[in-house]
Amino acid sequence: MDIPPSTLSPMTYSSLGNDLLISQTNAAQQRRLKKEGLSLEELKRRQRFLEQQNVNITNHVKERKIMSDLGNNNTIIILIEITNI
Repeated sequence: MDIPPSTLSPMTYSSLGNDLLISQTNAAQQRRLKKEGLSLEELKRRQRFLEQQNVNITNHVKERKIMSDLGNNNTIIILIEITNI
């Protein structure tokens, strides 16, 4: 489609961009399926698993604050601990 972006409303242009991104993603999935011999269901299952792992990691990130007094400077050190991976 050769329509200059300036002639499209922001919503239309955004929609076209989203459609293009979805199309490119679908094409990449199809190439991966062919290369690895995976079924579409297996690929979707793997994607859901990875998304769930990401949620699990996010849920297990803990912040610990350690206060230390260095002379007149109060320093806060934030440690991020990832557990249950």
